[in-house]
Amino acid sequence: RQIGLSQGQSVPVVAGGRLTGRSGAYSIGAINIQTAEKTSAGAPSTNFSVVRIKRDILRRSSIGMLATNRNPSGAGESSTAGGIDANFGFYQNIAINGYLARTSAQPGRPGGSTSYRAFAEYSGDRYGLEGEHLLIGAGFTPEVGYVRRTDFRRSHLQARFSPRTRRSRLVRRLVWQGGVDYVEDASRTTVQNRDLSGEFDVELNSGDQFALTYQHSYRS
Repeated sequence: RQIGLSQGQSVPVVAGGRLTGRSGAYSIGAINIQTAEKTSAGAPSTNFSVVRIKRDILRRSSIGMLATNRNPSGAGESSTAGGIDANFGFYQNIAINGYLARTSAQPGRPGGSTSYRAFAEYSGDRYGLEGEHLLIGAGFTPEVGYVRRTDFRRSHLQARFSPRTRRSRLVRRLVWQGGVDYVEDASRTTVQNRDLSGEFDVELNSGDQFALTYQHSYRS
């Protein structure tokens, strides 16, 4: 978070309020906090606002939206962020989720101010498959929240085959699993990471497990 913090220093909070609740299929949350000026931290008096609305749909799914605003007093530039997200659960083993978010452009911070993620997973007992694509633009700056890293896009794919042995008194299940991670900058001009992995596991009825793994990594 960035509310009450600036350049590693704490900033006094003057007043604030939080509201959470639920009405039927809707969940609602809101926060408004006013902080005081702190010269040593380079922090002007600032107002922070957050609104979150989520609606349950189907049996195990939801859609929602989030909006934030940071408004410093004086000549400081206000910044906003907004996004939508969706989470879908089908049957017992299928999950699909993702989001799309955008922040207001900041002077001196070039690059796309968009972030999005798409993720799908099938987690059956015998077969497993998951895939993800994530983008965080170089100019994506959520001034109320926090992002660990910007200017990259990640593609991930993983597959699993894990049959159970029905006649063995010793071995419960065999697991073959492989995956690939591919990370590049947001403009797709430079490869940052490329990881290939493979694994073979033997699960015993006693609860013990043996594993053989392989990994090949590239770092720019």
